[in-house]
Amino acid sequence: MASREIINRCIQIFANKQISFLRAEKIMIESTRSSSYYGSKPLGPPEMYTGVEVSKLPEEWKYVERLLPKTKVPIPVPKQEYPSRWVPSRDGAVKMPYFVERTRNHMFPLYVNESHRGRSRTTVVKKVQGNIWLFQEELKKYLEERSGKHMFLRVHEVCQHVYIKGDNGSMVEEWLLEKGF
Repeated sequence: MASREIINRCIQIFANKQISFLRAEKIMIESTRSSSYYGSKPLGPPEMYTGVEVSKLPEEWKYVERLLPKTKVPIPVPKQEYPSRWVPSRDGAVKMPYFVERTRNHMFPLYVNESHRGRSRTTVVKKVQGNIWLFQEELKKYLEERSGKHMFLRVHEVCQHVYIKGDNGSMVEEWLLEKGF
């Protein structure tokens, strides 16, 4: 109850002389919050506030279904060339001793992580299956030839990740495309 209601109730009790003034000190007032959903009183039937009409007609429901998000990413339609320069994986990539599985959006699992407020960058290749050590050797050889610098690679075999020091995302992506992943 609100504090004003409590005071009015106490005045009514004293006015009706239901208790004596000597026992008035022992009256305990419990304050309750009336802001919770479950504690509040209903103000009226829900039909009074909502203008919703329930429809189960299929011809009306088809307009709602196209607005709902898709539960799966659709399989891309095969084309010669895509406007986004996306390339599907080739069939020969499965026969290699290692394989890089694409994400559910059909993209490479290739990420560049920044740390130390942007001063340090690490490129991460995830979902490397098969012989991850051969994958690391061949990738290191390609990156060293391409950049002309010594590259530092680290393998996390349990998580199937390969970490490369520096921002080498574009070179790794080119190499993955050459291999047909």
